[in-house]
Amino acid sequence: MSLQESVRYIKGVGPKRARALGTLGIDTVKDLLDYVPFRIDDFSQVKKLNTLRSGDQVTVEGKVVSVAAIPGRRGPVLRVGLFDGTGDCFLVWYNMPYLARSFYRGMAIVASGKVQWRRESWEMAHPLWEEAKDPLSSGLIVPVYHGKSEMPSSRISNIVNEALKSHGDLIPEILPEDIVRKRELLSQEQAYKNIHNPVNSEMWYKARRTLAFREVFLLQLALLLMKDENENSGPTAVFTQYGLPCAFTSNLPFELTRAQKRTIQDIHRSLSSGKVMNRLIQGDVGSGKTVVAIWALLAAVDNGYQGAFLAPTEVLARQHKRTVENLAGNFAQIGFLSGSMRAGEKREAIESIAEGSVDILVGTHAMLEPQVKWANLGLVVTDEQHRFGVKQRLNLSYDTYVPHVLVMSATPIPRSLALTIYGDLDISVIDEFPHGRKQVNTQVLEYRDRGIAYGTLRRG
Repeated sequence: MSLQESVRYIKGVGPKRARALGTLGIDTVKDLLDYVPFRIDDFSQVKKLNTLRSGDQVTVEGKVVSVAAIPGRRGPVLRVGLFDGTGDCFLVWYNMPYLARSFYRGMAIVASGKVQWRRESWEMAHPLWEEAKDPLSSGLIVPVYHGKSEMPSSRISNIVNEALKSHGDLIPEILPEDIVRKRELLSQEQAYKNIHNPVNSEMWYKARRTLAFREVFLLQLALLLMKDENENSGPTAVFTQYGLPCAFTSNLPFELTRAQKRTIQDIHRSLSSGKVMNRLIQGDVGSGKTVVAIWALLAAVDNGYQGAFLAPTEVLARQHKRTVENLAGNFAQIGFLSGSMRAGEKREAIESIAEGSVDILVGTHAMLEPQVKWANLGLVVTDEQHRFGVKQRLNLSYDTYVPHVLVMSATPIPRSLALTIYGDLDISVIDEFPHGRKQVNTQVLEYRDRGIAYGTLRRG
C-alpha cells in the first residue's frame, strides 16, 4: 500500500468513478489528498430565526414544518418551511421540484445561505443544507471542492475521507520537527485530515497555513538547490583585474551614489569569489543600474573576457548600445547584434564575436542563436525577462569558463517577495537616485486623452 496507488482501489471508487476523478487530474491517492477544498461552509455558527437580518449570509437549524411545490410563471417553486422555536424561514428552490422527496415533516436540518425578507417571511434561496444528525447538529463544517456533474463536491469529500482512513498513516513528514514546533504548525497527517475534514474552522485555517508553509519551504529549498547548481555548474573565471572599470568610474561626469557603489562592491565580491555569479540588481527607472552593469562588463574586458548585454527588444537594445558607447566607447570595442540586421551585417558581427574583436556585444535574443560562437565569454548582463539558468547558459557558446550573470530589474519588489521569486539569485538594491535626477512620474491616460501623451512625446 502506498500513496502512489491508483485511486480506483479506494473503497467506493472503482473504474467508473476513477475515470471521473481522472478528468479532475486525480489518478493516485496522493493526487486525491492534494486535491484540497477551495473553501469550507461553516454550519457551526447557527443563528436563531428571530435574529435574522436581510442580506446576511447565515446558518440556521430547525425542523421541517411544511413541504410545498408551488406553480410559478417560470416553473415550479419548492418551499420548505423551517421552524426553530423562535421563528419561521422558508428554504426555496426554483425549478427543482424533485427535491421535495428529500424532505419530510419533522425532519431536523441545518442550512446555510443568504437570507432575504420576501413575501412577508424569511427566505433562503438555493441554500446548502444537511440533515441535522449527531454530530452535525453540534456544528457541521462542509468542505467545498471544484467538482463536475459526474463527480460533485460531496462525493469527492466522501472519497477523500475513505482515503484518509486507509492511507492517512502513510503521509510522510516533510518539514523538520524544530520548524514545525517553532512555527506552530500541524504535522502533515494532521494537516491533511483537517484540510479535508476539519473539526472546526480554526483547524481548517491552521491546516491551510501548514500546507502553504510547506509549499513555500519546498520552493525555497528548490531555489537554493538551483542556486547551488548554478554556482557550481562548471569552472568559472576569477576576475582579479579592475583597473579598467575603476578608470571608467573616475572618468564619469557625475558621482556614483552610495547605493551604486555598494552594488559594485557586491559584484566585485561575486566576480572574485571563484563561483559563478548570479545576481539581481533591483532599482527604479533612473536609479543608475546601467552604469553599474557597464562597470561589470568592463571588469570582464579587463580580465580578458567578452561581455554580453542582452535586451528584450531591439529598440531597447539600440538604446543600450548608445549608452554603452557614450560612456564606455573609449575603454572597449562595442558590437551590436539583432535579428533584423541585414544578412551581411549579421555575418560580419558574428565573425567579429568569434574572433574576439568585439569586447562588449549589445543585442537581442539573436545572440542566443547556435551560429553565434564566442571567443571568450565571461559575463552576461540581461533584463529580468531573460533570466539565465544553467540550461539557458548552454545556448551561449563558451569553451572553458561558465559566464557570470547579472540581471537587471526595474520592478519594485519587496525584499521578502524578491527572495521568493528570485531565491536562486543574490540581490543588490539601488535604492537612491543620482543627485539632480528628476523623479519618474508615471501617469495613466484614457484613450480620449491620447493627445496629451502624443504632445509629451513630441516635446521630449
